[in-house]
Amino acid sequence: MADIVVDIDLGSMSRTRAKLKGLETKIDQAIKEGLTDFAKRFEKKLRANMVAYGVPQSVVSTLVAEEIDGGIEIIVAGELLDFFEYGTGVMGASSPHPDPFTPWEYDVNGHGESGWWYPTDDTDPNPYKWTDDSGQLRAWTRGKISRPFVYDTFEWGKRNLTRIVRNHVKRIKID
Repeated sequence: MADIVVDIDLGSMSRTRAKLKGLETKIDQAIKEGLTDFAKRFEKKLRANMVAYGVPQSVVSTLVAEEIDGGIEIIVAGELLDFFEYGTGVMGASSPHPDPFTPWEYDVNGHGESGWWYPTDDTDPNPYKWTDDSGQLRAWTRGKISRPFVYDTFEWGKRNLTRIVRNHVKRIKID
């Protein structure tokens, strides 16, 4: 990181204080801009990871990531997000999430090898589909492997947050 040099004017401490106050304002602004930049990059990376893991576009399109109070809030509509992230059933148990934050239950005994039907839409690549009496499209599964797109994006964020914010701070020009 580049050194920040501030000349101290011993003849006028009020000018020195003003310079330091100006520098503090610039640093605060650079950090805010860095966090906003990080939030945009995080959202882009999360979308790319969702697509790479084959999450249906109907789910990807609901993603919103916003910087709030120095953090990032991620909102994805739908109740199925956890099932994509952690996996389900026999398939999920054989390829579990790398770091579940809670004990995740892979429903093996309730459905076992026989699998089950789940509600879906036309974007689902599963070829085993039918429409039930209520008009709901359903697909057959023995479960899904973990597709840890949130975990992978979080790991990317941990590696890149400091660098992104630091680059904004480095751009500060001292008068």
